Amino acid sequence: MKIVMKKSELANAMTVLGRIVNEKANLAAWKSVRFSVKDGVMRISALDPEQCMTLKLASAKTEGDFESVIPYSELKEFVKSGKNGEIGFDFTKDFVTVSEEINGQSISRQTKLVDMKDYPEFVSIGRNAKSLTLPAGFTSLLGNAAQIVNKHEVRRALQGINLNKDGIAATNGKELIHIELPLELNEDITIPVIHSSLFMPDQRKHTLKIWTDNDVKQKFFAVETEAGTYIGKAIPGNFPNWNQVIPKSKNLDVSMKLASKEIVSLIEFMKRVPKHEPHNEIKLSLESNQLTASVEHAQDMKLSLPVEFRGRTYTGNFSINKDYLQRLLMLGHDTLDMSSGEHLPMVASGGIGRYIFMPILVSSLEVKKEEKIEFKTNALKTENNEKENVKMEENKRLETVQTESANPLDDLNRTIEDFRGKLKSMFEESTTISRKVKEAVIQQKQKEREFVMAKRAIEKIKMVSGF
Repeated sequence: MKIVMKKSELANAMTVLGRIVNEKANLAAWKSVRFSVKDGVMRISALDPEQCMTLKLASAKTEGDFESVIPYSELKEFVKSGKNGEIGFDFTKDFVTVSEEINGQSISRQTKLVDMKDYPEFVSIGRNAKSLTLPAGFTSLLGNAAQIVNKHEVRRALQGINLNKDGIAATNGKELIHIELPLELNEDITIPVIHSSLFMPDQRKHTLKIWTDNDVKQKFFAVETEAGTYIGKAIPGNFPNWNQVIPKSKNLDVSMKLASKEIVSLIEFMKRVPKHEPHNEIKLSLESNQLTASVEHAQDMKLSLPVEFRGRTYTGNFSINKDYLQRLLMLGHDTLDMSSGEHLPMVASGGIGRYIFMPILVSSLEVKKEEKIEFKTNALKTENNEKENVKMEENKRLETVQTESANPLDDLNRTIEDFRGKLKSMFEESTTISRKVKEAVIQQKQKEREFVMAKRAIEKIKMVSGF
């Protein structure tokens, strides 16, 4: 069987399939690609246990139906010399000869094929699949949602992106992004984070298909375009009820907006801010329609920008994780809604979807606490100074306890340090015990050796003396 195709088309297909092929895998199928021809259409595909990608090669010229498997590494070498011109494949039973013309010179190479028996079939699209046409730009929206997904999250459902009738949602347990997009879905489906090239974003029309294979009790999904088909396994489990995380609009009484010019300045400022674990805290102060960004661990870094309030004007301080602030800016958001009286999530809007996150600290709460403590202190003034001092110290202690309880991460760090100290002490004790056991064993063996030597000496004396 002979096939001729454009080298550029094959090279582009290899780039896409390279996202799936695992060249370090032990199984030959996971590090190979399959060529197949059916009804005059040439297809090239790759798979792993979780997904399969099939692409059509429109430029391929061939006759008859056939299929064969070639090692990906060998095929990659064939397209290294450039993308111009055509490349030919001549398949025999166990080998394929690849020929091409480079600088006017014909070059041929031969490689061994992978046994078709070693190449498993991936699941095909089910007959009962629910089909819907995806809106334009869907793949780029998935890429935006993928920014906050933690692939190493213990909870399996949080390792993917949730598609639902209200659009796209993703969270890592600390941040949430929701992109409103009407999808005609009967039930939610959570798909893994997939490189955008596998969805072929250059294609105008994308069709999503969802079905369940009752034999293996697994939900699958497929994205079809004119250029090919991607099939993958849906992530099992229930995705968190993200609607409950988003605070109601009536509870967010402060809304501020930055102009485009100020956003650019803030982005440039953020690029210069060094990381400072664990919180990467950026302090934001609002006063007289001015937003001042400062860094606690870099006192010389400050930026003041005019801000527009919608509704009531707010004066106070709050802190945001640097990564959160950068992300909301890169998503194109220019409006931030928050609560002035409760420690609620903040909602960023004006860009791609809605971005929800928790501030590190809303300082207006601290101000109220300080006012209450000051009021109590003044009310408790009596003629007895000793009682006053005792109660003031008690108030301070309570404030310290409240502050500590408001910072569970610090409490966790202290607990971990204490645990480490206990572990270290236990390790030292176990080392001491182990050393003493070894010394006791050596001493016991020495006594046994002395006993054996004494016994032998007595036996020799008996033999000499004739007893």
